[in-house]
Amino acid sequence: TTNALDALVGRVVLRDSATGAVRRTIDQPHPVGHGLAFSPNGMWIAAGPHLFDAATGDRVRTFNTGGAPVNAVAFAPSSNRLYHATGH
Repeated sequence: TTNALDALVGRVVLRDSATGAVRRTIDQPHPVGHGLAFSPNGMWIAAGPHLFDAATGDRVRTFNTGGAPVNAVAFAPSSNRLYHATGH
């Protein structure tokens, strides 16, 4: 079953799309807002300026946004690039 994302303040919750059951919770240091995406290959989760391993929930990278909030994130169809929009 494919995971669905549910963004809460300071937390990313992965839910089973068929049952709604919580599969994993990833704590965030900051609210996610609109900057949340699952990579097309299912390997990565982008939440704000952070990149997580979808299988483990481990944070693998934090991008420097110069302190600006991340308003949107999107993966390339190949999953090998992550785009983000920032602004106040």
